[in-house]
Amino acid sequence: MSFLAELERQLSDIEPLHRAAEHAVSMIQNKIHQGKFTPNSSLTAKVKKGSSPLSDTGDLKSSIHYRLTSESIIISSDHPGAAIHHFGGEIKAKKNGYLSLHQVIRARFLEDTAGV
Repeated sequence: MSFLAELERQLSDIEPLHRAAEHAVSMIQNKIHQGKFTPNSSLTAKVKKGSSPLSDTGDLKSSIHYRLTSESIIISSDHPGAAIHHFGGEIKAKKNGYLSLHQVIRARFLEDTAGV
């Protein structure tokens, strides 16, 4: 078999894996967007401008990606909050026993609630 024929055969074997991986990524992204989650609290909904968890900037949803290895499809995210959303856990304050809102979210909240 010629080099080009062998290369074509190998690429045709990989295409279904790419389609399966793309489908899996799409399913995860749809779950983030349309999943049946407990709505955000009213305060969080005001800060995030919506009651749907996982949907604020779209960064988590757009961070889902895949790669193929010789033996598997690996689907992952490099988003800092992905692991806590997937596996669960507790977020604790590092200093002073208090968690603080990110400045942008805090400013948005102040604008909405106090007209600042």
